[in-house]
This record gives sequence, C-alpha cells and structure tokens, in this order.
Amino acid sequence: VSGVGPNLVTAVRFDGTTHLNFPRPVEVDFTLVAAFATTSTAGNPNAAWWSTPAILGGDNSGNNNDYHLGLNVGKPLFVVHDRELLGPSSLANGLPHSLMSWRVDATGLMGMFVDGVSVGSLDAGPGLLAGPTALFIGSARSTLGFWTGDLLEIVAYDRELRGIERNMIQAYFSARYGTPSPRALFAFGATHSGDVAGIGQETTAERIPEAVTIFTDALGTTGATIPNPY
Repeated sequence: VSGVGPNLVTAVRFDGTTHLNFPRPVEVDFTLVAAFATTSTAGNPNAAWWSTPAILGGDNSGNNNDYHLGLNVGKPLFVVHDRELLGPSSLANGLPHSLMSWRVDATGLMGMFVDGVSVGSLDAGPGLLAGPTALFIGSARSTLGFWTGDLLEIVAYDRELRGIERNMIQAYFSARYGTPSPRALFAFGATHSGDVAGIGQETTAERIPEAVTIFTDALGTTGATIPNPY
C-alpha cells in the first residue's frame, strides 16, 4: 500500500489473516528492528504471549527456545525464553513507530527500545534460540497471533547493536518514515524523506566506521548502509 504516515511512504499491509514465513535468520545474539503503523488493539493482556499478535514470531510449541516481537492490545511485547518484556503504552494510533529489541546469549539479557527510548531489560537466561526453523512476519504461529498493520521495514542483525548504531537507525526511521526520535539528524525530512537510504554519522566523532557511504549532504549527514542485515 502507499500513502502511509506523514511522509506518505509505501508499506506491506497485514490484514490479521495473512503472514509471510522465512528461514530463521538469528538464534544467538541479535537485534530485531521494525518500523510500522497500526490502529489494532487486538490481543489480550491475560493471554499466553504466543497467541498475541506478532510482527515477527516463531513460537516453538512445547519448548521455550524461541522469541517473539509484537503488540499485545497495542503495547509492544518482546519475548525470549518465555520471559516477557512489555512496553508501557499503546502504539495503536495509526502513526509510524519503531521497535528495536536485542538479546545477548552470554549474559542472558534482553531489552527493548520503543521509538528510540529504552523500556527496560530482563534476564531471560542463555541458550540457543533455535526452536523454530522458520519465523513468521505477521503472526506468532502458522494459525495464531495474527497482526494487523502496515509494516514499513524489518531487519534482523546477528549481534547487539552499539548505541551509535541504534541512534543512526532511529534517525533514519524518523527521516524516512516519520517515526518519533530522540535525535533529529536529517533536516529535510518534509521534502526529501524518500532520498534517505540511511544515516551513518551523528557527529564528526560519532560515526559507524564500517558503514558504506552513499552520499554526504551539505550538513555533513552521511547516508550509509548498515552492515550485516538479513
């Protein structure tokens, strides 16, 4: 669909009955990133997490070596090893938002950022998250936890992203899709949001050194690809 959000961007629309599936991309350390818009408050605060709407889901029935990123009654929900981290507020206002969830196997820690702001972390314990051989975009299982909304972008990285990397992705989402962001690094979002492929530099000292430069504008803001996306 087109015309989504303040920047009138295109998105993949999920209607609560459909999903996509693909081979599991990460299972040890990772960061999951999603930009989306929804008005759906589907779910149940008292329901099992694996029956609630998932943007990215892969419940492994009978085992807890799985993970889940979604919205329950509009509130962000990240699950690892059956440990649930729930955001405080509903995002079901029809405007673009972003979720960034991470997990580190060695420490067992997991955490989540909503629109660039941390909503906390939990100790979910270590262990390979290789239960589901395939993940679903748009549902928690093949027949349960269907999500309704417009998906703007979703990426899985095979490590915990550094702070500077999170900032750059958040600034890129803000410029391209109009998501809220603690940092506004692109001054021309209203007129040139479609020209942004990424942002790889925050200041002269804070940049992503391994990024591949695409362009540098007059303000010194560098467009870049972020390495290792799946």
